[in-house]
Amino acid sequence: MSKIARTAGVSRRFIYDHPELRAEIELKAAQSVERLSGHLSASARVSAASLRADYQNSRAENRRLRERIHVLETRLAELLGAEVTAELAGQGALVNEKTLRQEIERLQAKIGELTGELRHREQDLDGARRANRELMAQLNRRSPRS
Repeated sequence: MSKIARTAGVSRRFIYDHPELRAEIELKAAQSVERLSGHLSASARVSAASLRADYQNSRAENRRLRERIHVLETRLAELLGAEVTAELAGQGALVNEKTLRQEIERLQAKIGELTGELRHREQDLDGARRANRELMAQLNRRSPRS
């Protein structure tokens, strides 16, 4: 009200003394606020829609990039494998798929053998721990208490 009174060149008291004038000012102020909030709401909807579109575009781009990375990783693995194979062949190491499969089978058998041995030793250790607990319990029962 102060700014309107200054702009109109009247006192604030004048505006408050005329209720119809004050009501009109308040109505115009409310309409102005409503127009502004409607404009902000519309721009927020546009912004939210554009953000959703940007998000979807980013997701699609990320998917394409992940697919491209997978293709490149596969190609790199093939090239490095060929390079290692050539290097081993150059050193006189005979490497072929059959030899590699045989080595894999031999190593898997060794892993199975060692796993079984480990399991057997764990069982022996568990038995020794049980026997130790029993012996300690017997000693504790026999020893005189002070």
